Amino acid sequence: MKKRMLALVLATMMGASVMACAAPAAAPAAAPAAAPAAEEKKEEAAPAEEAATEEAEPAAEGETKKRKIGIATYAMSNVAIYPLLQGMIDVVKEHGDEYVLVSAQSSNDTAGQIQVVEELVNRDDIDAIAVDSVNDTHFKDCVAKANQKGIPMAFNDIPYAAIDDDHWVVANVKVDNYKGAYDSASRMIDDFDGKAKVIMLTLDVNQAVHPRSEAFRDIVKENPGIEVLAEENGEFEIAKATDQVSNLIMAHPDAEAILAIIDNYSIGASAALKAAGRTDVKIYSFDGSPDILPLIANGDVECSAWQNFEEMGRQTVQALYDYMDGTNTEINREITVDPVLFSKDNIEEVQAMFDNYSYDFVN
Repeated sequence: MKKRMLALVLATMMGASVMACAAPAAAPAAAPAAAPAAEEKKEEAAPAEEAATEEAEPAAEGETKKRKIGIATYAMSNVAIYPLLQGMIDVVKEHGDEYVLVSAQSSNDTAGQIQVVEELVNRDDIDAIAVDSVNDTHFKDCVAKANQKGIPMAFNDIPYAAIDDDHWVVANVKVDNYKGAYDSASRMIDDFDGKAKVIMLTLDVNQAVHPRSEAFRDIVKENPGIEVLAEENGEFEIAKATDQVSNLIMAHPDAEAILAIIDNYSIGASAALKAAGRTDVKIYSFDGSPDILPLIANGDVECSAWQNFEEMGRQTVQALYDYMDGTNTEINREITVDPVLFSKDNIEEVQAMFDNYSYDFVN
């Protein structure tokens, strides 16, 4: 397989494809509505955290007032999403504006993320909200209130799915999960000349990653020389993934490759293979998290499809600005960014790219 430099990949693959529909007649105008003159309600202390805030001095007379963008994520403990946050924050800074970054406690903390998003919606100083979502339907009340107040919202990673005339968003931004998984599995096909005994670690209960599982299965259908020895829902916790793969390779000692739709599965698989002294099994992954980069560099993992988080974040916030500025007032836009395959071919440039992120929003 020919070596591909990351710069070329980014130049050719990071373009976004966009689908949009016209706004319903009832949709509020792009400019935020004034907050209703109601009695102030004292907010209860939240278990979630406000991760970072960048404030500016009040605008002097005659100067344009800075806008404030709310950014809500699900877990600051997940370093894999830092490039996503970096991309969103960079666009805010490029516009000379301010941001408020809030976070729930974990990827399973749906209630916590709903709470921090509600708090952003309830504030009187927020002009737009970007949500790195943990769930596709549970934000209906937040979206409805934001619509009523004239606060544009955009979602990324897991799109907001409960759209109707009373629940609309500016945009849903996501990576092409199917393509990323297909590219990763295609690397396996090339490495084994279309013939291999494979263990697949998938996950069908998560709507965001389901297309990855579909892509793996399609690769198998298209290549009759691929034999699937076992397919299981992967364990997200690395220690559990290690135990899971240890059991699988004991049950299937003839396994030659592992297809994993999440990097944590692959990190656990790598640990299990090392413990078993198995250097003959190749791992193909998806996520492109910082933790997977050393494993790619030393050959423990063949490749991982990066979700292109930085571009996803940039596209999310730029869609909000386009809406607020009136350059694109269509709503419910679907924006898809292309994944980038990380492998030994480009790992040095990939690592340099990650090292260049400032992450100055981390307390």
